[in-house]
Amino acid sequence: MTEPVNTAQLLELRDLLGDAFDELIFTFLHESQTHIKTILAAYDQANNTLGTTAALSLKGESANLGATDLTAFCQNLVLQCKANRIQHSDVLVQNVQEELHRVHHFLKLQTA
Repeated sequence: MTEPVNTAQLLELRDLLGDAFDELIFTFLHESQTHIKTILAAYDQANNTLGTTAALSLKGESANLGATDLTAFCQNLVLQCKANRIQHSDVLVQNVQEELHRVHHFLKLQTA
């Protein structure tokens, strides 16, 4: 199984941000929890607009950190929401949730 985050991209980001790197990671860890809760609520409510907004936000933040699989899952969820299909995206929502968990674990080890 591959790493959930592109290590080279993360190291480049660490070099670029210096002391602000840990703050960026902690912000991502917090905000991504809000996004996944919103995605789950959007799925439960079959609210494609809410799902699109949350998935786009999580996708952008994940891409910035090099979480490529999470970014791809979020992009697919955005496409499903735009097609008004969030209520049929249970596996995809689960994939986003599981990959986010992997990313969180990986990032917490980077800042420990």
